[in-house]
Amino acid sequence: MAEQLQNLIDLGQFPKNDVELIAREFLRVVYIESIQDYAEESQKTEKNNELITNMERALQAIETVIVMLDGDEEFLKYIHADSGEESTEDEEYDRF
Repeated sequence: MAEQLQNLIDLGQFPKNDVELIAREFLRVVYIESIQDYAEESQKTEKNNELITNMERALQAIETVIVMLDGDEEFLKYIHADSGEESTEDEEYDRF
């Protein structure tokens, strides 16, 4: 008999608003890590142009989902801004 895997992250135990915040935060982490990977790949001396193009498309798709979930582009503006401003939502996300 196959062993059942335990669901380590049971989002059903959280209120709906918290689940939405967790999902949004997770997507933001994925986006930031993907940007870091993209930057490393694009700085290599021997670039794989197909890989870089695929990474750009994936980043654009993630950006689209972030904008849809957030309802605005504030997070993307914050990430791509040169200033070191703190997001007003940081405290809300820090509780997770």
